[in-house]
Amino acid sequence: MKRSLLLFLVLVTTYAAALHAADTQVGVVQIISTFQEYNDLLPWQKKAPGQRTGYGVRIDKTHIITTEAMVRNTTLVELRLTRSGRKIPAKVIETAPAANLAILEVPSEASLSELAVYKIAPSFPTDKPTQIVQFDDTREVQTGDAKHLKVSLGFLPNGGGQALIHTIQTDLNLNGRGAAVLHDGKLVGILASYATSSRTAEVIDSKGISDFVESVKQNEFHGFATAGFGWASLIDPEKRAYLGVENNDVGVVVLSIRPGSGASKSLKPQDVIIEWDGYTVDNLGFYQDPDHGRLLMPYLIKGRHKPGDVLTVKVIRNRKPKTVTVTLSNIAELDALIPENLVGERSEYLVEGGILFRDLSGHYMRQFGQDWSTRINARLVHSYYTQSGIEKDPGERIVVIGRVLPDPINRGYSMFTNHIVTHVNGKPISNMNDLFAIRDKDTFITRIRLHSVGVDLVLKKDQLAEANQRIANNFRISDLEYRIPDSEK
Repeated sequence: MKRSLLLFLVLVTTYAAALHAADTQVGVVQIISTFQEYNDLLPWQKKAPGQRTGYGVRIDKTHIITTEAMVRNTTLVELRLTRSGRKIPAKVIETAPAANLAILEVPSEASLSELAVYKIAPSFPTDKPTQIVQFDDTREVQTGDAKHLKVSLGFLPNGGGQALIHTIQTDLNLNGRGAAVLHDGKLVGILASYATSSRTAEVIDSKGISDFVESVKQNEFHGFATAGFGWASLIDPEKRAYLGVENNDVGVVVLSIRPGSGASKSLKPQDVIIEWDGYTVDNLGFYQDPDHGRLLMPYLIKGRHKPGDVLTVKVIRNRKPKTVTVTLSNIAELDALIPENLVGERSEYLVEGGILFRDLSGHYMRQFGQDWSTRINARLVHSYYTQSGIEKDPGERIVVIGRVLPDPINRGYSMFTNHIVTHVNGKPISNMNDLFAIRDKDTFITRIRLHSVGVDLVLKKDQLAEANQRIANNFRISDLEYRIPDSEK
């Protein structure tokens, strides 16, 4: 009897050990990211530190792939393995907000020795079931099957632009961004978001992951490709006739060109693009992708190419067909009219007489909440949706009054929050550099002209020095201005 019991215990122990070994051979880690960011509404302050919990996937000996949203503005990143309370330090070595991807590195291969390494699949199998891997509340490995619903160009969090997104449905209650989506033991995507009500998740496509990882490994990551033009669908029959487009089912119209971009050398406003890189573009901007079906044209730029590639484009210009070439490039966020992803950056600002001057950015507008587009000046919303990637001249930005801190010197001006500033002290400005230069020369800013107001706002010069000191004390502003050092621009 004792011998049988001993044999039973040995078998149970062996089975448990094997089960644990099988569990730990997944390639998923839990990520604990401590972060802190500047308050974009009061840019002299920092927000309280916060913590995010999600997942990462091991892709080689010492590197983990996760979402950029998991590690944005991070001050500390730590990893935990399944069934373990031990924390492994990691550092962020590269991020791509435009793809919502980030790569982490651990100190040594031994740190991740219990984890499997996942190869990245060339594509997402839309016609086959996939598996999601995460941890449960006790940090046991938890898996669940998922069904593919659709593929599309979706908008990324934090205004990251568009990327190829797969929508899947699962019965598993998902509990963290960055969870692995697998097929046949290979990584086909990572979780970007999850909607509890519909049990649907958005997954970043494996090709985008692979392109990012390979370019970083080869020290060739220079951002993602862009052509540098704005466009619109072309369904109005009268406009099509005016532009000389005979086929009613094809073509989109070029609205604007970004200076210095590849498009600036070959495309013109009012060109009608009928074919891009060999693919016919319909009148809504879609084309038939050989791998993913009907997709919007931007995927032909960002998804299938890299900066430096030269593409053939067929257009109708002045009612005549023409073939041109467009060289793709990457445009830094700092060069955008309305920057989107200045990750971790402190915004430039100036407080004069309680009036907070700053550049307009996508991040700033989103600080007003999910319904930000209905809570701020409609002119800013219009500029964001129609001009955010365009600049008339290099370095041009939109300067706004971010806030009016109440003080006797600015009484009656609080209504002008989020209005566009066009002139200060009678001189035109196109960015914060212009504003700083004028203030440096004149000592104070005493007149402010807004885009929507026919007269200047006036601050009394002889009261400004005392008012600025009073405002700094009352609102605990350590620095009434901040300028990004030239070395960082």
